[in-house]
Amino acid sequence: DKFTGESSGKTNKIRYDKEYYFFKQLEAKNPLVFDKLMQKIQYFDPAFHSMTPEGFNARLTFLQQCTRQGDTVSTSDNKTNVETTGTTSTKNGTASNLAFGRPPFCVLRLGDFYNQMIVIDNIGITYEPIVWDLNTEGVGVQPMIANVTISFKFIGGGDLAGPVKRLQNAMTFNYYANARLYDNRADRVVYNWNDASNGALDHDLDTKSSYFHTVAKYEGK
Repeated sequence: DKFTGESSGKTNKIRYDKEYYFFKQLEAKNPLVFDKLMQKIQYFDPAFHSMTPEGFNARLTFLQQCTRQGDTVSTSDNKTNVETTGTTSTKNGTASNLAFGRPPFCVLRLGDFYNQMIVIDNIGITYEPIVWDLNTEGVGVQPMIANVTISFKFIGGGDLAGPVKRLQNAMTFNYYANARLYDNRADRVVYNWNDASNGALDHDLDTKSSYFHTVAKYEGK
């Protein structure tokens, strides 16, 4: 399915909290209804408005995950031992329940002003005004509205092309994403160049010659 990314054989494995697929499909197949929905709900965005308790909980769960570490990278990851006994096998590798795992880096994009990596160190959630979901077909009694405040730290600088890897000090000028447009001292992105194709091919971001990196580089890792 081009909207869900799931094959037809995995349809029964789609979770109830994946309601954002509905919005994607609605926007693609019936944009008029999607536009009317945006007009009726002030500041409507599928990332912040859920239709079900499962979707509401999924959004709060994602925010909680952004403040926790990932799996621990251990020395045994490169020396994985697989023990096979009959039809069962045991794989010794990454520990997933330790405090010193991979840090949860996020990217803050706010117009052309911010486009850089951050580390969320704290989130605060209040349920005001308190409105209870009393639907007997739901997942139980729970709040329906949450107000979230987030505190974070900037890691590196920013640019319109993406986050800047190096930390910013008194001699750097990438505190804001649009600094490159008016300040020649700001770091500039460098792209690969192929003279044979005059740049039409192989013009991806050159991460070795510049301080930039893309989010896609870290997807799935």
